[in-house]
Amino acid sequence: MRRPLVVWASGLGIGIVLAERFGPWAILLVGALWVLQPFTRTDWLVHMAAAALLGCLLMTWHTPVWPGSFGTYRLQGHITATGQTATSKSAVIQVSQWAGRNVPWWNPVKVRITYAKGTPQLGGRVDLELTMRPLPQADNPGEFAYGQYLQRQGILAVASIEELPTTADYGRKSPIRQLLLARAQQLGGNAGELLSTLLLGGSPGKWADAWRQTGTSHILAVSGLHVGLLFLLLERLLALCRLPQKPRLILGGLMLLGYGLLIGFRPSVWRAIIMALVGLVAILTGRMKDWPSAVALAALLLLLLNPNLLFDAGFQLSFAATISLFTIAPRLKALLPVLPWQLDTAISASIAAQVATLPLVLYHFHLLSPFALVANMLLLPILPLVMALGLLWIVLPWPLLIRPVVLFMFNAMLWLVNWMSNWPLVSFSPGAAPVWLAVCYVILLAILLIKPWPGLQHILTSVWVFSLVLLVSWHPLIRGLSGQHQLAVLSVGQGSASALHLPGGEALLFDTGGSDDSAGDWTIVPYLRWRGTWKVRTVYLSHLHADHCIGLEAVLDAFPVGKVVIPRSGLGTDAYVALLELCQRYRTKVETMVAGEDHRYGLLSVESIHQGADDATSDENTGSLVLQLEYQQFSMLLSGDIGMAEERSILPYITSPLDVLLVAHHGSATSSAAEFLSSLQPEDSIISTGPNRYGHPAPAVLERLSLFGSKTWRTDKHGAILINTNGGEYHIKSWHNATP
Repeated sequence: MRRPLVVWASGLGIGIVLAERFGPWAILLVGALWVLQPFTRTDWLVHMAAAALLGCLLMTWHTPVWPGSFGTYRLQGHITATGQTATSKSAVIQVSQWAGRNVPWWNPVKVRITYAKGTPQLGGRVDLELTMRPLPQADNPGEFAYGQYLQRQGILAVASIEELPTTADYGRKSPIRQLLLARAQQLGGNAGELLSTLLLGGSPGKWADAWRQTGTSHILAVSGLHVGLLFLLLERLLALCRLPQKPRLILGGLMLLGYGLLIGFRPSVWRAIIMALVGLVAILTGRMKDWPSAVALAALLLLLLNPNLLFDAGFQLSFAATISLFTIAPRLKALLPVLPWQLDTAISASIAAQVATLPLVLYHFHLLSPFALVANMLLLPILPLVMALGLLWIVLPWPLLIRPVVLFMFNAMLWLVNWMSNWPLVSFSPGAAPVWLAVCYVILLAILLIKPWPGLQHILTSVWVFSLVLLVSWHPLIRGLSGQHQLAVLSVGQGSASALHLPGGEALLFDTGGSDDSAGDWTIVPYLRWRGTWKVRTVYLSHLHADHCIGLEAVLDAFPVGKVVIPRSGLGTDAYVALLELCQRYRTKVETMVAGEDHRYGLLSVESIHQGADDATSDENTGSLVLQLEYQQFSMLLSGDIGMAEERSILPYITSPLDVLLVAHHGSATSSAAEFLSSLQPEDSIISTGPNRYGHPAPAVLERLSLFGSKTWRTDKHGAILINTNGGEYHIKSWHNATP
C-alpha cells in the first residue's frame, strides 16, 4: 500500500465528518463496514475503514454532553482560558462539580462566563452560583455561528456574573510569552499590535479590517509563511556562527518546537512545524522527501489531538494553501517567464493559494479581493525585513536603540495596507454560493491536476472556468436572471434593521439598528456579504435613535453607500451632527425625505407617507419616516416607531389591503391600533424585537394582530424573516424555518 499516512488521514477525516453529522450512530455504520472489509481483499480500504472508525470514536469522545438542565446551580472548576474585547471580559471554566455532583472525567464540560470585575488567572479555582444558559444560535443568514464555535471547543453553556473571584492558581501561565507580548506592546499603538500579531500570535485591532479587504489577512495569522521565514533567519544566524549543517538543522528544529510551544496550539503553526520537522528528518537521514505523506502526518497528529479542528476555517485554509503550493504552483510557474528576485515563484505561489482556497474563503467569509495578488506582491518582499526587526526588538536587551527603524517599518507596512484598502473595487462580496457548486469546482480542479486529458483538456478547463465565474457571482446572477427582490427583516435584538436586494448586486437598507453596537459588524454586514452585495444604493433611517442606526458605521466601512436618507424630525439633534460627521468621513450624502416623495428603483417604488415635524421634536419616535414599498402587486409598510395618532394620519395614503406590515415600535402597546389594522388587513405582520425591559411586544398588540387574521412573525422567536417576491406573489419564511 502506497502512502499509508495519506490513507489514514483521509479515513480519519471521513470518520470525523460522519460522527459530526450522525453522532454515535456513525460508529455503528463504520463498524459494520469494518467488519465487511476483509471480504474486499483491498488493503487500503481496510486501513481507511479502521481510520474512519477511529475518527468516529475520537469525535464522539470530544463531543461532551451537558449533565442536566439549564438554570441556576452551584458550579466548581478551574479556569482554562481568559479573553477580553473592547466591551467585555470572559473566562472559560472546566467544570469539575455541577449542582453538587461530580462531572465524569470522560465528559469534559466547559462553561464560558462574561464578567465585569475580577482578575482571574489561568488555572484559578472557582466556586460560584451561576445562571447557566444554552449556547446562542445564529439568527440570521451569514451570521457567525458562535454557539457552534463554542460547542466545538467543549463549551456547552454561557453565563454572566458581576465579579469573578478565584482562589488558587495552578501556575499554568506562560511568563515568557507574557514578557514578550509586553515587550512588543512597548513599541506603542498599532505598530506594537502588528508586531505581537506577526510574531507572537496576538490579537489585531480594528486596523486589521483593511488587511481583510485587501486579501492580505493571512499574513497576520502566524502560519507556515512565518515559520518558514523564522527558520531561515535562525538558520542564517547559526551559519554565521560557522556551525556545520547537521547541528544547524537540529538546533533550528528545536527552536521551531520551542516557538510552537510559545505560540500555543494553533493549527496553521503546528502544521508548518510538523512538515518542517519531517523535511529536516528526511534531509538528515538522506531519505526522499514525500510531501503528501508530510501533509498527511501533520493532519493526522493535529486531528488526533482535536478532531474538531477539521471544521476550523484556519485549519482548512492552511492545508488547502499548502497542497496548492505542491500541485498548482509548479504548473503556473512553468507558464511564467523567469523573473528577477524569484518573483515568478512568488506570483505562482500566490495565485495557486487563491485558486485552492477560493471556495473556502467564499464559504466562511463571503468576501473576495481581486487585487490580492498585487497587494501580496507589495507586502511579501518587505515581510522578512519586518519580521527580523521585530525579532530583534523583542529579544535585544536594549531595544530602544533600534526603535526609530522598527517603528518606521511597521508603520510603513500599516500605511501601505491602509492605502491599498482605499483602491476602487479592492474587495467585493460575491455571496455564499451553494455547496454543490463549490464541490463541483474542487472536483474539476482535482481532475485537471491529476493527469493530462488529451482531447478533453480544453473542455474540462472551460467547465472549470465556468464554475469559477458562477462561484463569484451566484447571488447577483440569480437575482438578475429571475427578477427577484429579496427582503430580510434581520434579528438584531431590541432594534430594527432590514435589507432589500434588487436584481443584481445592489441593496437598500431600512434602518441599521440593534440592541448594541455589535449589530453592524456581527449581523448586518455579514448578511449583506452572504447575499452578494456589491453596493448599497440608499440607507433609509426611520429616525436617529441608536436602536435604528447604531450599525450604520459598520455598513459605511464595508460597502460603498450612495446616500443616507433621514426624516426632517432628526434635523438639529446631536445625533444628526454625529451622522453628518460620520457620512462626511465616508463621502456619503445625507438627504431628508418629505411626505409624498417617491424614490424609484426600476419597478420598485419607495414612497414616504410620513415625515414628522420640520425640525427637531421632543419625541423622534412620532416623527419617524414611514415608507411604503410597492413592487408591482406586492406592497409592504415600514412604520418606524410611530404611535396611534400618526397611524390615523397616514391611513388615507396607504395602499390596502397590505401584504406585509413591519409593526410599529417593536410591538409597543402605544401603536398598532385596531382601526389601523382593520383598515390595512395585512396578510403577514413582522415584529422586530429582542430581550427588553419595555414588555415588547405587548400582549394587546399580539391579540389585535391575531384578531384581524394576520400571521405574526417575531425576530426574537423566529430569527430573521425572509421575503422573496417577483412582483406577483411573495413567499415568506423564517431563518429557523419556524412558523407563526
